[in-house]
Amino acid sequence: MLMPDWVLDKNFGPTHDDIVASWGYNTLDTFKSESYQGDKCYLLKDFQGRIGLVVIGYGSCSACDELEAAKAEDDWRSIEMLSIKYRHSIHWENSKEELMHWCGFRYGKDWWAHDEKIQKWLIGHGAQLF
Repeated sequence: MLMPDWVLDKNFGPTHDDIVASWGYNTLDTFKSESYQGDKCYLLKDFQGRIGLVVIGYGSCSACDELEAAKAEDDWRSIEMLSIKYRHSIHWENSKEELMHWCGFRYGKDWWAHDEKIQKWLIGHGAQLF
């Protein structure tokens, strides 16, 4: 397996954006709910034309951010496992409309669906929150 460039960067390691980019999907839009801790949302398009959403929580230190903790271990395998975990959490639908419909029904069910800023971002993409 070829290691992405961020694996070789011992100074800083990857960001969430680097990890998502390494999957090879087209990033249609991103949204960051807060500054030093919160959630980062990625609207993705895969090779089959499906539209996906992944929401990744982040914090300001290794005690409250999975990626920072993995980088602190100085083991690229921990980061790779986290990348796999994030990738498996993508919810895919066949169209943006179907994805936004699904998002509407997540209201009150997922941690990220309670965030008013994320709700506004989703509404801007056509979601109706039920």
